[in-house]
This record gives sequence, C-alpha cells and structure tokens, in this order.
Amino acid sequence: MRWLIAQRIQASQPLLERTSASIEEIAATVGFESAVTYRHHFSRMLSTSPSVYRRAFRLDEPMASPEPPAPRTGRQSRTVRARHVDEMAES
Repeated sequence: MRWLIAQRIQASQPLLERTSASIEEIAATVGFESAVTYRHHFSRMLSTSPSVYRRAFRLDEPMASPEPPAPRTGRQSRTVRARHVDEMAES
C-alpha cells in the first residue's frame, strides 16, 4: 500500500508543477478518493502541502498586484488608545 501511495504522490508532482488543475482534480487524477486523503499523504511524505509545493514552482510567474489596504475608519485600536491614556497620565 505504501508503494502505491508513493507512486500516486510522485505522479501528482508534475501536475502540481506544470498545470493549473485544482488539488481536487489532481487527487482524483492520480487515484485518491478525496483531496483530504491526498493532502494527508502528500504532506506526510514530502513534509509540505500540495499548495505550498505548487507555489514553489510558480515563483517565476508574475504575481498579481496586491490588493490596496483597507481604508482606515478613523477609529484607533484599543492598544493605541490605552498607550495614549498612559502617556497622558505620565505627563
């Protein structure tokens, strides 16, 4: 059984590296009944998840521009307010 799982994981690696197929599609293609089982065995054998493994091969591709930061609401966090109160008390 270990040999079969290892063969399936090995067969999935080029698919992760070279295709944009979903993890679920790859899991089914190489013979796993579920993506959860595939992720479990992949992580156990290679000490990384299929998604992280795939990202390592996608570094050459240009990344999408990051989303702009969310607009500030003008409200300060509790920590900032507490620090301000502490500073006022020290004065």
